[in-house]
Amino acid sequence: MGWTPTVAWTPLPPAGFIALMPTGASCTPSYSVRASVRQAWSLVYEWFFEQGPSVRVLGPQDPLTRDIMHDPGVQAFRAAWAAAGYPVPWAWSHRADEREGGWTPLRMARGLLVYGREHLVELPLSTGLGLLAPEPEGLLGRVLWGLGVDLEYLLRDPRSPIDPVGGIIGSLDTIRVREAEQEGWVRIEVINVMDWRSGTRIPGTEFSLVDLFVPNEVELTRDWTPSWAPGLPVPGGAITQIFYWEEPRP
Repeated sequence: MGWTPTVAWTPLPPAGFIALMPTGASCTPSYSVRASVRQAWSLVYEWFFEQGPSVRVLGPQDPLTRDIMHDPGVQAFRAAWAAAGYPVPWAWSHRADEREGGWTPLRMARGLLVYGREHLVELPLSTGLGLLAPEPEGLLGRVLWGLGVDLEYLLRDPRSPIDPVGGIIGSLDTIRVREAEQEGWVRIEVINVMDWRSGTRIPGTEFSLVDLFVPNEVELTRDWTPSWAPGLPVPGGAITQIFYWEEPRP
């Protein structure tokens, strides 16, 4: 169901903005799981150590954006957008698991399955393959090809199920669409907030372990410190990540 966006529309990044993004292979136009994994972990590093801007904008040239374009959450957004008749602008709230309605223990059990799949299977698989897998054209890659393992697809195709989105980036909070500057095209933006509430949320609920110590209305920004220990440095804060690309309007 569509809803009114609460985050302001962002303009296209100005020239030179790429310098604010994670360094290394993240800025290459070609895709590889290695580059996507490195970019995802660099975002986590910069979030935890509070480095760089608190809003990251990553475009279609970034491998992580390429993965998100094929994420199940984006596919669910496309289905909901089509069912709504392709309105523009339009925004949709995404949840990787059910967080309300029904029997809470059952929701939590289902949420744990999602959490386990993303963090215990997809995360180590994408990180391991992304950093340690042999090159497809190498000797071991050719041997694996002979055994039926297509490394070219697994490591160099963003449609591959091996990616760091679910395990590292999270559930992609809001997906929205608006008119692009080019006539007949739209711009899709996927917004994800990385903070301690998101990282410690109990599957199947909206409750986070942080809520045991911090009132829910308190924003965990970079300059936040607990009231019982003013001045105590708390790593992390909050980073808003905006992934965008443009495509022809349906």
